[in-house]
Amino acid sequence: MTRPKIPAYQGWTPQEQWVWECVQAGEIADFNTTKGYGGQLDPKDPKGWPDTRILRPTFLETVLLYEPYRTAIPHHGLRIVGAWCQDSLDLSHAALACQLWLNHSRFESEVKLSALRTPHVFSLEPV
Repeated sequence: MTRPKIPAYQGWTPQEQWVWECVQAGEIADFNTTKGYGGQLDPKDPKGWPDTRILRPTFLETVLLYEPYRTAIPHHGLRIVGAWCQDSLDLSHAALACQLWLNHSRFESEVKLSALRTPHVFSLEPV
């Protein structure tokens, strides 16, 4: 079954639109290896992180939990490497319908996962 291609919401930042394009293509949105995002950065070191890596919680919550985005995510899931999350991400009591990787990413606020439910891979793997 082919999933419908859903265009990025125009209110998303350019990097959020880029992440969504990668997701729709079944690719990993890798800020560390994609030109223009500052190269390989250490999530434990705040130096050198450009604003172009910031993903807002509203973007992540929208694509993971709400239609039409949630069911448009391919079976590979939402796979992101090297993002910068400045604000609190609240996925507590959510049911994820896909894999979620937020690997090698920088989190400046809490990530709430209380009672998160998913039968899929869920990874916040650090460096």
